[in-house]
Amino acid sequence: MNPKQILNPIKIIHTSDLHLGSDGFKSSVQGKSIPIKQVVDTTLNEKADVLVIAGDLVDHNRVHLDVLTELQNQLNRLSIPIILLPGNHDSLDEDSIYNRAHLVDNCSSLRMFSDPSGEIIHLKNLQLSFWGKPTIHHSPLFLPLGNAPSRNQEKWFVGVAHGLITEESNTEQRSSPIFPSHIAESDFDYIALGHIDVFRDVSTGNVPAFYSGSPEGTSAEQPGSVTLIELDDHKGVTVKPIPVTIN
Repeated sequence: MNPKQILNPIKIIHTSDLHLGSDGFKSSVQGKSIPIKQVVDTTLNEKADVLVIAGDLVDHNRVHLDVLTELQNQLNRLSIPIILLPGNHDSLDEDSIYNRAHLVDNCSSLRMFSDPSGEIIHLKNLQLSFWGKPTIHHSPLFLPLGNAPSRNQEKWFVGVAHGLITEESNTEQRSSPIFPSHIAESDFDYIALGHIDVFRDVSTGNVPAFYSGSPEGTSAEQPGSVTLIELDDHKGVTVKPIPVTIN
């Protein structure tokens, strides 16, 4: 295959902030549906090529075994690559549930960012690469998009980050800040963000950057959603929120 010829368009489902296992969300295990099923259903219905989870998949590193079992069962319904970035609730510290539960080993399609300084995950068959930096310690010193690399041989280059969009001039010490300059000066075709529970466009310069919003939403006025991204040689990058209903 000629390196400049790729499948068109590439379809990505971007989600975040599922907070599985939280008593404050519908995702608790007491007989209620958990949003990972709806996310997987949507991914299958849209015939997506990749699923990206931009942090806070689980609510904390002590989630109940039943939650993890259901999570693994749902993720294993997918044969496409699943890209996972640990956020501040599911941080990749010494007590990480992902390491203790061996989630990557138990989900054949799952790829997780684990290098604290950031790493690239290559999907060569799609000529698509992802870069992300997992949360180890949620603090003002952690810059989710800091020191992001330039693209190499990738046709498409997508950033994944979990943090709060914050102006550089803001004097408050926000943890895991994402500065507009980090977005604008990046070499990404799209940045998949997590940490805010509603769909939000924070694109800066010529770089599309979006919070997907939580699949559960926050209210009737802010319903749950995932985000569909299409990467197309001719149309470029298109972004569309897709409603998700949690039963």
